Amino acid sequence: MKHLVVITFYFVCIIMGCTAHNDIYSYVKEQVETSGNQISFNKFSEENGFEWDTLYFFSAKASLEEINKTLPVKVNDFVDVGDRIYFLKNKQIIYSECWYSVEFNKAKGISISASDTILKCTSMDAIFNIEKKNDFFILTPQ
Repeated sequence: MKHLVVITFYFVCIIMGCTAHNDIYSYVKEQVETSGNQISFNKFSEENGFEWDTLYFFSAKASLEEINKTLPVKVNDFVDVGDRIYFLKNKQIIYSECWYSVEFNKAKGISISASDTILKCTSMDAIFNIEKKNDFFILTPQ
């Protein structure tokens, strides 16, 4: 019985921890609904409890070789799923997320519109304009 109580406690802690975090899509959607068509990722990191100094965005076109050539740390857990974002602090990955961007008229998702397959921002200039198409959001750096 004692083990069941401990296991239940850990399970509740895990569930609470998972629900406290906000993924990129949910954050962007919430910001559009509450703040309009501009977003900064500083509030996202505050809500999720981490600090960062550099943000890297890689479109689905970026290969693992390009990612590892660009980031100051090596990435080994690469799955070719689509777009990805890395938040770094002192050249260490603090938070990362990847997603598959689909056509905006068919589903929900996010795409970051950049002139290149790689975008690098600091916490001071990671401000984006948001264009909403149904449940699809296109983020364009300012």
